[in-house]
Amino acid sequence: MSSCINGIVVEKSADKAIVSIVRHSACAGCGACGMASESSKVKIEAINTVDANVGELVSIDMKNPDVLKAAFIAYGIPLLVLIAGVLSASAALSTLGYKGDSEVAAGMVSLLLTGAAYLIIRKNEDKIGKLIGYNPAITEVLKGSEIKIQ
Repeated sequence: MSSCINGIVVEKSADKAIVSIVRHSACAGCGACGMASESSKVKIEAINTVDANVGELVSIDMKNPDVLKAAFIAYGIPLLVLIAGVLSASAALSTLGYKGDSEVAAGMVSLLLTGAAYLIIRKNEDKIGKLIGYNPAITEVLKGSEIKIQ
């Protein structure tokens, strides 16, 4: 199972190309491919399997299991850190005999930990992308009548 996105080749190297695409709504905060920027147009690097040239409209194939892995990393890991932070901070504050509002303090600690997890994920996007096998590939050069609307 795969997902196809259309874009325009803006740079070309020996076996890869930089393609300008419009960010799909499903990619809003994932970040695995660097598409979490505020702009709706982003550039991604793709394997150029069809020898597409600069200026050509192309179709890019992204395997869904890779997208699901990326979504888990972008959303699942911070969520797990949030839950673990709340539980562990509550327990730690109770053990230490904290006299203030321990639920609010645990919530603040867990939010800080979640933010740190997100920043670590964003900082290591390239390594994570290679680890999960994120390999978008150009599969065809599209002509005007072949353009697929997303």
